[in-house]
Amino acid sequence: MNVDDLTVEAARERAAEMRREAEDFGLARESRRSGRARARRRRSLRRQATARLASVARIANARAVSPFVSRSLSGPVWIVKQARRLPKLVVQLRGPLALDFEGQIKIGSRNRITTIFPTVPDLPVTRFVLRFHSGRFGIIAANTDLCARKWFAPMQFRAQNGERSNQRPQIRVRGCRAAHR
Repeated sequence: MNVDDLTVEAARERAAEMRREAEDFGLARESRRSGRARARRRRSLRRQATARLASVARIANARAVSPFVSRSLSGPVWIVKQARRLPKLVVQLRGPLALDFEGQIKIGSRNRITTIFPTVPDLPVTRFVLRFHSGRFGIIAANTDLCARKWFAPMQFRAQNGERSNQRPQIRVRGCRAAHR
């Protein structure tokens, strides 16, 4: 062993010793607390962890406008893990009334990601805006220049009376100049 190995080994031993001391101190403090205080602390830690995970699982915000509701409905869009399947989207709209609906994510033709909402609320909607979060925790990443051309979102709607509607609304990309929005 050379001198460097001894200093590294000594640092490891000191770190282990400090961890043991911290654990002993924590256990001593914990034993002085009442059972109710420990339970309260565990619940608090659980809530904090849930809030951290929930903020990451929240992938977008949605807003819907209907002529039959006095104000627009808005709320979070969550991505929810499912066992042995692709995740699902859960949209929670709040306002004068509360609406929750789920969409199944599928890989469509030509490897396109498709989301199908099999049942939606029986409410006419004149405008629906879905804004995905971007940045570090964004769920969608672009591997091409989004400002280079116009983008469209092909949509198919099937009404409860059997009528169908195909639409291709343009996707607006923030940060692009108006010519390609």
